[in-house]
Amino acid sequence: MRVHKWPKDLKPILSACKAASSIDKVHALMLSSGVFSHGTFNGQLITSYIRIGDIDIAHKVFDKSPKRGVDAWNAFIVHYSRQSRPVEVISLYQKMSLEEACASIGDTRMGLSVHGCIIRRDLLMDVALQTSLVDMYAKNGSLELASCVFRKMHRKSGVSWSALISGYAQNGVAEDALEFFIEMQCFGFKPDLVSLIVDILEKLEHEMSAVTMNPMNPKTEFMLNDLKEEV
Repeated sequence: MRVHKWPKDLKPILSACKAASSIDKVHALMLSSGVFSHGTFNGQLITSYIRIGDIDIAHKVFDKSPKRGVDAWNAFIVHYSRQSRPVEVISLYQKMSLEEACASIGDTRMGLSVHGCIIRRDLLMDVALQTSLVDMYAKNGSLELASCVFRKMHRKSGVSWSALISGYAQNGVAEDALEFFIEMQCFGFKPDLVSLIVDILEKLEHEMSAVTMNPMNPKTEFMLNDLKEEV
């Protein structure tokens, strides 16, 4: 699998872009290389579009971002604050709080309460918020709920797939994790977390062999070896 080398910070590159066409080229490279799923890079991209006054494109990037870091939220909060638009600022703070809550909740019952609150308030369930729910349920071992939310997503990102796969792997369901990984690739996703996921699966392979003393399913072993060759 070809891996693109990116600098740790795109700010100097994007700051040098004076026109929308130049920023668009960086944006296109981010999408093709897989780093669009990185929250920090997205924030820098959004800030650049806002800087040149292309607010509509900045909104589209924000809404389609599979993972939004603090920089992405701050870019719009600062923009709307300067425009004296307090309603938008408050709305952004509320939504940011919900996503952060999903990321930090360690109890499924509390997660269900937050999920129910989102539904009752009829908040926009975009890909980033839905991914946060998948990640929250998966980390807490509620794999059926994580899978249910995931399957109902109209649009999925590489981060969405990775959240589900990591959840299954970390909860010891290695074969399902591998099958989801293969399914993800069939849909054309090439996340930048491949080596991490394979590392998790290799550890699980060792643990399963040590505990059960049973050989891994030949199909699963073939898929794992195939992934190792690609990374």
